[in-house]
Amino acid sequence: MSEAKITELELKLRTVNENVSTLNEQLNVIQKDSDDKRRELFNKTIGVLDDIKIEVRYLSVTLLDFKKSMENENESRDKKKYKELERYFNNSFEELEAGNVQNELKLTNNKVLIQNLEDSQSEIRGTCTEILNKTVADIETQLKTSENKQLKLSSAVASLEVAYMNLSKTKCEKSNHHAFTVGISSDNGGWTGSTLVFPIVIYSKGTGYNPSTGIFTAPTAGTYVFYISVQSAYQKLINFDIVLDGNSKVRAMAYYGSESSVAIRQTGTNMVILHLQTGDSVWVKRNEGTGYHSYSIPITTFSGFKLY
Repeated sequence: MSEAKITELELKLRTVNENVSTLNEQLNVIQKDSDDKRRELFNKTIGVLDDIKIEVRYLSVTLLDFKKSMENENESRDKKKYKELERYFNNSFEELEAGNVQNELKLTNNKVLIQNLEDSQSEIRGTCTEILNKTVADIETQLKTSENKQLKLSSAVASLEVAYMNLSKTKCEKSNHHAFTVGISSDNGGWTGSTLVFPIVIYSKGTGYNPSTGIFTAPTAGTYVFYISVQSAYQKLINFDIVLDGNSKVRAMAYYGSESSVAIRQTGTNMVILHLQTGDSVWVKRNEGTGYHSYSIPITTFSGFKLY
């Protein structure tokens, strides 16, 4: 996963945290309002009960006073009126008791409502906590998955880098390999030139040898090996030098020193190891003598390769 995706997930987690904080603040406000309402309702209920109790005590005192006064009054008072008064006060007392019961019932209902509100708040808190935990767990899982993908991607990139380095090294090594074997496919008994050109390319790896000029130009610096094999023309002398930038290094001599008429050809060979800088030139130059012998399958040849 890309760094942009990880940043997006971190932003989502930060947003979830902010939402949770906001939800907690809202729950705290709801809790405070609920507590205030419950406290206010409780205080009002207590006040009503206190008032009822005061009225009950007042009526009780009144009834006692009334009974005492009635006892002191003339027994001849009309019993009917007494009963009516007694029934009236009994009814009033019953009404007060009924009011008290109703107020107690309201108080109980209010307590039930308060308990239901608290249960709802607890349920909301539990639900929010569960959702928050699940969201955090999902984000953590996504982050771990992203980290694993990033590790795999980093490993793949590292593998590609290694492969690229190996490929570059292989290309470099291949480009650093230079070798050639060239030859001449015909006789030239009267040749007296300077640079011997080998136009037949038997093998060539890399660059460097020019079959048109007979000159090898070093593509890279290093240590090179050069070898020449030359055969003289019929009963003739020929000497060839391997030359580095115009300076003769070794010589191959095919020498015939007899005045006999025997058909004979001599072969001369030599090899040299040279350290070349990029751009140095090596070729085969005639030192003395005339002509050379070769064939369709080359006899006179020139070879070279980079040792290291």
